[in-house]
Amino acid sequence: MRFVFALLSLALVAAPSYAADKTRISVQIVCNDRDATAKLANSFTQAFAKAQDYELVDKLPQAKLMLYANKDVNSRKNPEGWSIAIAWTSNVQTYFLASKLNDSQQADAVAVKPIVTGMVNENGFIKNLTVAHVDDLSDTNVQALGELITAQFIKEMAGVQKR
Repeated sequence: MRFVFALLSLALVAAPSYAADKTRISVQIVCNDRDATAKLANSFTQAFAKAQDYELVDKLPQAKLMLYANKDVNSRKNPEGWSIAIAWTSNVQTYFLASKLNDSQQADAVAVKPIVTGMVNENGFIKNLTVAHVDDLSDTNVQALGELITAQFIKEMAGVQKR
């Protein structure tokens, strides 16, 4: 009997870790060079694969990481350089609000539901905008860029989710 009780207690303690939903993330890369786009996409896919609490999705993300990569043109110093604009948006607060309104039948909540539903389908609120520059899109630079941006994104997302 003690064995069954201990096993049941262990299962109940472990259950919340299995039930925790992953944060749904989307990555969008805009670039006029298909090879560069593929390299960058692969880098972010690998970087997010290491993040256990995050899941890459195509639809209804809670946060979105957007990159606009552009090769330097007519640069006298480095014709192989790339400028990369990085923006990320968060829709975590909207998802939270939608989850609270979902079961409510109060008149005010019913009136607000269509608006919140529309907000869930949007990109969210911009949280960060920055620019990076790399000397070239070598495998080493692309991997480092993907890991660095992903790590910063996850750090910032953790702060947003605590608020």
